[in-house]
Amino acid sequence: MNRNIGKRVKLIRTEDPYTKLKSGDRGTIIDVNTIDMRPIDKPFTQVWIKWDNGSTLALIRGEDQFRGLNISEKREEAKNEYGIR
Repeated sequence: MNRNIGKRVKLIRTEDPYTKLKSGDRGTIIDVNTIDMRPIDKPFTQVWIKWDNGSTLALIRGEDQFRGLNISEKREEAKNEYGIR
């Protein structure tokens, strides 16, 4: 199992022209896989994310940009989840 599964992430930008996701959207990594299409193309890694808006979309490492939530963002989510002010 990949150690990143279950981690919360935030979208910075995506090259997908058809998605409704926008910068700042958050989600949870549900799978990570590498596609090897040699000799046609170089291998690439897909990071599958279940987005909080209900979408499931894989981001491509090296093309799309995202990052893990920082500690203050994690605290904010925990407070919202448990109704803490």
